[in-house]
Amino acid sequence: ADASVDFCTCCGDIPQSLLPKPANFEEMDQFLAALWKQSSGGVGADIRLVERQLLERKEDVLPVILYKLRNGQEVSHMLVFCGQLGTNAAVALPYIIQFVCHGERLENYNNALFALGRIGKPAACAKPVLILATEDSKSLMNARYALKAVDPAPRRVMPFLARLLYHSSPAVCEKAAQAVIETAKLEMAQSAETSSEQLILLVRKWWEEQGSKEEWKD
Repeated sequence: ADASVDFCTCCGDIPQSLLPKPANFEEMDQFLAALWKQSSGGVGADIRLVERQLLERKEDVLPVILYKLRNGQEVSHMLVFCGQLGTNAAVALPYIIQFVCHGERLENYNNALFALGRIGKPAACAKPVLILATEDSKSLMNARYALKAVDPAPRRVMPFLARLLYHSSPAVCEKAAQAVIETAKLEMAQSAETSSEQLILLVRKWWEEQGSKEEWKD
């Protein structure tokens, strides 16, 4: 596998140019601040009401959320809102992944994993990063939840999964092997007697002899 593969780009690149400030920024910024106040109101907070209001105005709030994520503004709050928007926040995936890869703040790291789990199936491009996150004790529950929530990774993610077949952790290699089998739709002869080590070797052999020669596009 290519050692130059950047796992932070598994869900796409963040545009190099800065996003333009949305015309409705001030209005939606106040709206989001009010929603955050509602959702952090303690025992009496009605999260379902917050989510319903977000969904009702998703087309208005999403550009503002993307703008704030891109510019590092109230990141933790914006990641929670992405999670509450569910599949509607799939457009934010390239931004969310950055806070798993470079999650200097534990709160941002946790909330990014939460968002990926809530986005669910459309976040399948994040599978390589989520496999790695399950090895990190900082937020094991959120990482496992998100990994179970996503679909098999799309074909374009195969180079990232292939690199994980050679990771130093056997657990990462095994998860990567299973993910490669799902994505490539491999029909490998497996039995109850097949050990995880044998499975990893089989998938590595397939990758080296065949998979690495294919063009992995969706």
